[in-house]
Amino acid sequence: MVILSYLNAIQFSLYFSSMWPYLQILDPTSTERFYGNVIAVYSFGQILGAPLIGFWSNKQKNVKYPIIACLALSILGNIMYFTAQVFESHPARRYIVFSSRAIVGFSAGVFSLLRSYGVMASKADDRSRTIAFITGGFALGMTTGPAVQLLFTPMGYPGWNLVGGMLINMYTAPSFIAMVVNFAGIFVVFFMFEEKYAGIAKRVQVNENGELEKVKLPPYDKLAVFICCFIRFTQMFTYTNLETLGSPMAMTIFALTKKEAVTVVATSHAVLSTLAFLIYGSFVVFKMDKRVNYRKCCILGLCILLLFHIVTYSYPFLPGHLSTYNNLDLFNSTTEPVGCNSDRFDWCDTVKPMNIYLFYIAYSLCIGIAFPTINLSMNTMFTQIIGPRRQATLQGIQQMFGSMARLTGPLIISNIYQAFGPTISWDIEILVLLGTIAVPLIFRRRLVPLKV
Repeated sequence: MVILSYLNAIQFSLYFSSMWPYLQILDPTSTERFYGNVIAVYSFGQILGAPLIGFWSNKQKNVKYPIIACLALSILGNIMYFTAQVFESHPARRYIVFSSRAIVGFSAGVFSLLRSYGVMASKADDRSRTIAFITGGFALGMTTGPAVQLLFTPMGYPGWNLVGGMLINMYTAPSFIAMVVNFAGIFVVFFMFEEKYAGIAKRVQVNENGELEKVKLPPYDKLAVFICCFIRFTQMFTYTNLETLGSPMAMTIFALTKKEAVTVVATSHAVLSTLAFLIYGSFVVFKMDKRVNYRKCCILGLCILLLFHIVTYSYPFLPGHLSTYNNLDLFNSTTEPVGCNSDRFDWCDTVKPMNIYLFYIAYSLCIGIAFPTINLSMNTMFTQIIGPRRQATLQGIQQMFGSMARLTGPLIISNIYQAFGPTISWDIEILVLLGTIAVPLIFRRRLVPLKV
């Protein structure tokens, strides 16, 4: 389950740094707004898929066949993404990519199945470490995926012609690798996976009189469950917005070429994933689950995300100006123009550039520490609040909240970025983070394990 979680997270996150340049090649008229829609529709698929797949798994009382169905859907979506390049119509190409991400998003319900099975298959004493393995595998895959993009960068563009105009290059290789990973996942689950449950309370037990009686678990605290889901929303809202703006900001604010943007974003993710690996590894090896307060760790992770936005804010007193060009320069240039297109963005002359080194160092350090810290603490707290019962549906609902953030975040932030630049985008994220930090502080007495 850990390996499957890791491999699937990699193939879902491979696109972060290459999708925007790929869209521009497929259809040069693609805008940041449409790119935000492409990222958002992936999350819309998750919103539909995660709770439905979790409900199906709970009804069937198994996870094997729902997992296989999710992996098969992901293969279909990646085939569409890869073959979009062979269509002659530019608008058709980008809408095929749009549809492919919706299908892959629906299939992403597999993550809630993997997490819920890890919880249900482990005993109470081992549950925290199990969650560390499963969640760690997922989050490490999410942060490693963009770094893996570095392996494809030397392929460049147009790359190699496979057949019929289908090119495999630095932009299409991620979807090809995703197909291979999914086929391998189906093989492993179908032939090697055996379901066993040790973390679900028995439905009947022998009482003091030697008679069988039904075991009735106390209800879980719905407010506490909602708070965990809200924290998940904020975590993914922040991460997805940074994911959405990553390549556009690298090219517009820091005046990098398409290839340089892919390389820089992927490199920062490589550092980020190394930090995440160290945190997950220390949690498991040093048995940190016996020493930490999950609520406090969760708040700490949110505060680190807030710190990143404060450090990388585009303050009006910063020195320098953005490099700019216009549509005429774009038309007459024989090389790729870099910087902010003043004919597209009204804010090119008013926004101050952040220091590129400070931005990406802060990004790697803060996200690399905050993301795994929140994952470990919030997910462990979530399962403890629910108690020893089947969790696929609730895990699906929690993933749905994360997907709602992935849906609304890009739609809001990409439009605000296009209209006003990065400053207002940062203002919104800071307000959301401040509000979320306040919630577990106010309701700290409700975020406790279920007493059985």
